[in-house]
Amino acid sequence: MQILIIDDEPVILQIIRRFAEPIGHATSFLTPEDALEDFQPGKYDIAIIDIGLPDIPGNVLAERLKQADPDLPCICITGYPLSASDPEVAIFEEVVQKPFGLGLVDVIKRFARNREDAVD
Repeated sequence: MQILIIDDEPVILQIIRRFAEPIGHATSFLTPEDALEDFQPGKYDIAIIDIGLPDIPGNVLAERLKQADPDLPCICITGYPLSASDPEVAIFEEVVQKPFGLGLVDVIKRFARNREDAVD
């Protein structure tokens, strides 16, 4: 399981990596530009993206990633009070509110199982 994480806050990246690494290999980026430069279709099994990124908002980044890899599940992490029906998060398969805890682990595990089932 290859997990892509993009958040502009280093502390948040560290927390998400700690949650994600028991499930799979986590690669993290502080900027959407760096993530896009590294990205290749099929390289990642899941993307965890902060909605409030500078320069390229998280939903726009998710759209770009999905254009290149339409099967990539994207999870939105946000400190904003957004509902799942908000158009800003429509591109995402899941929305997880900050501060998050083990609920994020459960979401990652669920998507990991779904990806494994799809491969079988």
